[in-house]
Amino acid sequence: MAMLVTVFVSHAAGPFVIPTRAQQSSLPTVFIIGDSTVKTPTEGQQGWGDPIADLFDQARIKVQNRARGGRSSRTFQTEGLWDQVLAELKPGDFVLMQFGHNDSGAINDTSRARGSIRGTGEETEEIDNLITRKHEVVHSFGWYMRKYVSDSKAKGATPIVLSLIPRNIWKDGKVVRGADTYGGWAAEVAKSQGAYFIDLNEIVAKQYEAIGPEKVGKDYFPADHTHTNPSGARLNAEAVVSGLRELKNCPLAAFLLKPGSSTAVNPILLWPEGAPGAIGQEPPDIPTLTLYLPREKATGAAVIVCPGGGYTHLAEHEGRPVAEALNSIGITAFVLKYRHGPRYHHPAPLQDAARAIRLVRSRAAEWKIDPKRIGVLGFSAGGHLASTIGTHFDAGQPNSADAVERVSSRPDVMILIYPVITMGEFGHSGSRKQLLGENPSAGMVKLLSNEEQVTKQTPSAFLVHTANDTAVPVENSLRFADALRKMGVPFELHIYERGPHGFGLGGNDPILLSWPARCADWLRLQGF
Repeated sequence: MAMLVTVFVSHAAGPFVIPTRAQQSSLPTVFIIGDSTVKTPTEGQQGWGDPIADLFDQARIKVQNRARGGRSSRTFQTEGLWDQVLAELKPGDFVLMQFGHNDSGAINDTSRARGSIRGTGEETEEIDNLITRKHEVVHSFGWYMRKYVSDSKAKGATPIVLSLIPRNIWKDGKVVRGADTYGGWAAEVAKSQGAYFIDLNEIVAKQYEAIGPEKVGKDYFPADHTHTNPSGARLNAEAVVSGLRELKNCPLAAFLLKPGSSTAVNPILLWPEGAPGAIGQEPPDIPTLTLYLPREKATGAAVIVCPGGGYTHLAEHEGRPVAEALNSIGITAFVLKYRHGPRYHHPAPLQDAARAIRLVRSRAAEWKIDPKRIGVLGFSAGGHLASTIGTHFDAGQPNSADAVERVSSRPDVMILIYPVITMGEFGHSGSRKQLLGENPSAGMVKLLSNEEQVTKQTPSAFLVHTANDTAVPVENSLRFADALRKMGVPFELHIYERGPHGFGLGGNDPILLSWPARCADWLRLQGF
């Protein structure tokens, strides 16, 4: 059951193109299992298992990243995580598996007790686990990997073994490989079991060496030598895809997007001469818009998409997939790469959002867009940015020498999905810190608490939240909706009873998958 609150409901039909429940259940699925190098919840870091979804044709295959940080080949099984995947695995599915980073730890201690026996043999060690308080028979790394492979085959799925990715550790100008340990052992398992194998360790190491240690450390490993940022995750995801394309007769390769098949146009610089307040000339200093054009009939409306990420990064699943979903209902979409912490703070993100709207509006004729139908859509911290430009816009500077700056930055509609709204009570502390610093003034907190900035000129809004969101409390959407109501601004509010923060277009939840259809109805009501 889902509690749903709706105001100003549209009678139009026609959702974003998302497979129905029946279609979803019939699609093959690629399950990804592994550790934190594949999926991590840490802000500013990302594993390759998330951005790789963008490289598959998701109209034909589902991508489920079931990796879990801190797990080894052993604990992913002993904690029941593998059993959860097995319960869903069906003939025609695929399993990408990458372990090894945590297998070298202690076999039994009071900290993690996650190590496996080195190698691929059949030796065992019996322990009374100091953490679980259970008797356990510990096997080798190879034994656990063989079980993943054999279990997958027994379900009619195709297992694909990957070596662990390399850490940012160098010796004599070369990336330190793991070919003689976990990388080599993974290859041995794949060969002995007749499974596909991708030497991700070697593919990525060669790419790092071509880039150089200084740039690799700076651009991909800002926190430590193991965990990548989103840019590093994307590089590693593309390395996996490169490996898949090289596998002979691997059926999974048929589900990859063809190079150049995206609807995206090359990123557009918001400020060709450099963004205001830019502190460098690296990619994080250069805000851009990536244009996605509808393949079929366009409505003439446009929406600028602001991915979330706690003002520390931009979530991949809240960018391109959303733009392509908008394309499916004829809306021209732009994904905004805005500046964020820890490198940038307020007002940089707002400057980027304002510039994005002005740029699209000023070039509306070029893109066959109605300048009076330009909306903004944001998730989480991106929702805060979207609601910020929706409450802090201006009419433009008529005397500016820059033609873009002469036009209005007001969006015509706002779509806010599990948005951060307030910087005060119920705010998201991480977003507040990255946007406003450690100890912002009371005035600054009030200024960027957007529920306090609503006026009669604020554009109409569509909001989605879950009542049990533990990261960004539902009060953010409730208070913003109440502020809109008091000012007489039309809105539509959907509160679902349950669901995790960050579900994007709905993930694999049949209830949350309904919000894009409701949004499409509302957009038609707005003339989009």
